[in-house]
Amino acid sequence: MTTSLANLDFGEQSVIIYGTQNDPLIKCSDLLIHVLGYKRETDCRVFRKLKENVEFVTMVKHHDVSLDACGKVPHEEYFTEDGIYEVLFLSKQEVA
Repeated sequence: MTTSLANLDFGEQSVIIYGTQNDPLIKCSDLLIHVLGYKRETDCRVFRKLKENVEFVTMVKHHDVSLDACGKVPHEEYFTEDGIYEVLFLSKQEVA
């Protein structure tokens, strides 16, 4: 599991920064849904392109929870620092 480092405020929304000082991460859903206002992560065309690149999006497996219905370890997608800048720079949302 990822360690919480701090909270970052984007206007009225606050997101948690995870990871380490050298490798900060933000949950993709937090940035895309709560900050940028997309209804679903997949509504963001930039995210669909970035999520295949490990430089921008990383998967974190949660080994301390039960297996999902398919018998796999659940995971969440997190933006790396480069991914955060990239999605904010390329997003068409006014708040970005």
